[in-house]
Amino acid sequence: SGRTISPLIATIADSRLESCLRALETNTLLVIGTNQRPRLTEEFFNVQMHLVEDVESSHEMPMNYPEYDPGRLFYILFTSGSTGQPKGVMVDFGNLANTMLWSQLTFDWRSNDIMGNVCNFSFDIAQFDYLTLLYSGVPLALLSRPGDAHFSISQLKSFLVTSIFSVPAFFSRVTECNLLGKLQGLPLRRIISG
Repeated sequence: SGRTISPLIATIADSRLESCLRALETNTLLVIGTNQRPRLTEEFFNVQMHLVEDVESSHEMPMNYPEYDPGRLFYILFTSGSTGQPKGVMVDFGNLANTMLWSQLTFDWRSNDIMGNVCNFSFDIAQFDYLTLLYSGVPLALLSRPGDAHFSISQLKSFLVTSIFSVPAFFSRVTECNLLGKLQGLPLRRIISG
């Protein structure tokens, strides 16, 4: 579409969402799943909410793509705001192209690779996962309960996940539950933690 996006999740606090919308200076919000509609204060009554119930059938993919410009802003990702207000980190097409090329050269993606995703949509690692799916064609398995180490390992096995990229907390949980031995015998060949 040629527009910059800012991935936010539905469970975000309304005050944080309003802070992000204020920083973005936008009045348009695409909400996926009508049961996730945010409750905004009076200041934001003019925000246009486009509700999408069924992502697969709701929109056709655009056929005319904007010309590639490495300096054009692709997305703005907000920090956790642990030091006060969330800050928007700007990522342009050049940043993404560099990351995806590095990923292909560094990780040698194979035709049988499947990446496991354990981070929510508004987190930078999730953006890496989704863009690797789109750029390199590596299928992505969304683990539904990453806080549950036992269930996550069963999903890694069921989805035949070969690579997973996550924050250390996810793998610490596996260690705390004494489940490292359960990773043996899985097709998992790469764990990236950072």
